[in-house]
Amino acid sequence: FQKDGLFELIPFYWIADRGSLFPIADLEELQLAILLSVNTSKHTNSLDGQIDIAFLHTDGDSVLEFGPAALVPYPDNIRTLIAASVAAAQDWQFEGPEPAIFAETEAALTIAQAQAVIDTARNHDLSLEDISAVGFNGQTVLHHPPGTTTKGRTRQLGDGALMANMTG
Repeated sequence: FQKDGLFELIPFYWIADRGSLFPIADLEELQLAILLSVNTSKHTNSLDGQIDIAFLHTDGDSVLEFGPAALVPYPDNIRTLIAASVAAAQDWQFEGPEPAIFAETEAALTIAQAQAVIDTARNHDLSLEDISAVGFNGQTVLHHPPGTTTKGRTRQLGDGALMANMTG
């Protein structure tokens, strides 16, 4: 969940549906569009500038059917914004106010990811009305894993309400 702009790590995946958050295990059968954005943490992938999309049908526990998938490149200007946000996050380190660039990047990457869902659905003759929810974790720009005496902290950029408004 998100608290004070920071996402705390939770043991299961949450999805945004019209701006609300709920655990996937509590859902009835549904059709999902899952967005797996690039993770820029030094502990995972490097910044490759791709939006990973997978459509699937699930009962909240198991995948009942896999649908189409796509890799959609971010436009150059958004890759530049993400890289600048990662650099700003490295300087910030959760100390003081967030870098101003986070807001601009958050809006731009959410719009790009929402458009990627819309275009991929259209390219595969899927109706947005048939998609129950969009799994959207945003873009990690800073991650501190938990230590023996400290809680883990992650800052992800992404606007769930904007995603829901754009994708229906």
